[in-house]
Amino acid sequence: MGIVRFIEVAFCKVLIFISIVLLLCGCWEKNYDYYYSIKIRNTTKDTLLISLNHGGFLSEGDLKDGMIYPDSSTFLSGRKLMRNESVIPEIFSGGWEALDSCWIYIFKSEMLSFAREDNHIGGLYYPSNEQLKKVWHGGFVYMGDSINNFFNYDSWKIVSKEGVEFTLYKSDLY
Repeated sequence: MGIVRFIEVAFCKVLIFISIVLLLCGCWEKNYDYYYSIKIRNTTKDTLLISLNHGGFLSEGDLKDGMIYPDSSTFLSGRKLMRNESVIPEIFSGGWEALDSCWIYIFKSEMLSFAREDNHIGGLYYPSNEQLKKVWHGGFVYMGDSINNFFNYDSWKIVSKEGVEFTLYKSDLY
């Protein structure tokens, strides 16, 4: 009878220990109500290139990920939110606060070969200033509907239950 009691007590202690470890290790994921994608739309006839890395690109892959084809949109990021959160300002918290500039270039095919050849300056590839069309400086604030600016909360629109989008117009670049 003594060995059975010992096993019962040991089993209870192990079970309590595992429960405490699971409780403290954060294994319980918060259940979010929505996942919003963050996109940028290009309404121009040009293929554009976006850099959120001070105008530079880390690699050929980074450069390709920043391409926005004419009359299309590209995915920048995503964010989980709760139902009661205000979507536009809340989506740009949690890492986006550090973003301080958005650079828009006209894409030229020679950019890919230049990036492929590892012609990087200080670890980043910077396209020619001739291709640079717009630089916005941040952080995010409310500027009103009449100003189309990457860092203007009012320039971002909820385009579906799962996404927000910033639209680039020809007037933004020329």
